[in-house]
Parts: sequence; C-alpha cells; structure tokens
Amino acid sequence: MPSNFDAMLWNPETLQLTEAQVNSLHLLQDVLTRSKSEVAKALRLCEPLDWTHADMQKLETDLLKHVNGGQNLRNVYDTLAKVIARYHERTNSNCCFPQSITRVRLENNPFYADVAASERLIQQLSDFVTNAAKRSRPCLCQEGRHPRGAFEHPPLSSAP
Repeated sequence: MPSNFDAMLWNPETLQLTEAQVNSLHLLQDVLTRSKSEVAKALRLCEPLDWTHADMQKLETDLLKHVNGGQNLRNVYDTLAKVIARYHERTNSNCCFPQSITRVRLENNPFYADVAASERLIQQLSDFVTNAAKRSRPCLCQEGRHPRGAFEHPPLSSAP
C-alpha cells in the first residue's frame, strides 16, 4: 500500500474485500493518487470531509478515464463503495456513494444487418395497403356500407 494512504481505512481484511477486489485495489489507489478531487484526497488520508453527488461525479469521471476493462471497473467501484462505507464509520462525514455499475444487456436487432431492405419492405407494404384502399368500391350488398374486400360476404343461398 502506498505510504500516503491511511492504513486503517485501506486494510483489505477490515474492508472484507473479495480476491478480485484485492487484485484491483492498486488500480483504485493509483486513480486516487492522480486525481485532483477533494474526495480522493479525503479518502487517501481519511480526513473528514462532507461531499455532494457532484463531488463524487468528478472522482467517478477519473475512474472511468483511467480504469480499463469492464470487470476491473466493477471491482474498483465495489471497492470504492466499501472504502466509503468504512470512511463514513470512521469520520461520521456526510458523503455520497458512487453510482452503481450494472451492465445493460442489449438485445440483437434482427433488422440491423439490412436496415435499408427492411425500410423498403415497410414502404412496399404501406403502398400496397394504400392502393388497395383507393381501389375499393362499395359492395353491392343491400346495406352498402362495407368496402369490397374488407371481408367476404357469405354466399347467398337460394331460398326455396
């Protein structure tokens, strides 16, 4: 652990870090060392400081810029949340937690490969329906209310 970090706050055993989080701990500490954020300084030295969501967003921006890989970023954020919880216990400061990182699963778009063909098909179907509506005439049934082709009338039966 770098010498400018509070040993009690940054102890992996008291933070109850997983093995993956312990392996990513140096990434978080590197970002906190480089960051000009007041939150980063307070977390390094365990100095009491109240901060807002805007202050936390500055630190989150630094994390997003300097931590590569989705899994590393998730481990760093989870570790940061544990460090902030421990920091709050020790300093009783009003502090915000980082935003949660969750992966968004995007469904495959079946039309992605050929959007132009899909748009042409939609236009053709639209034209077909429009033209069919223009060509339709009133039916010859007694009511005369239904356009021809809207539905088929039952065949007229010859009554005895």
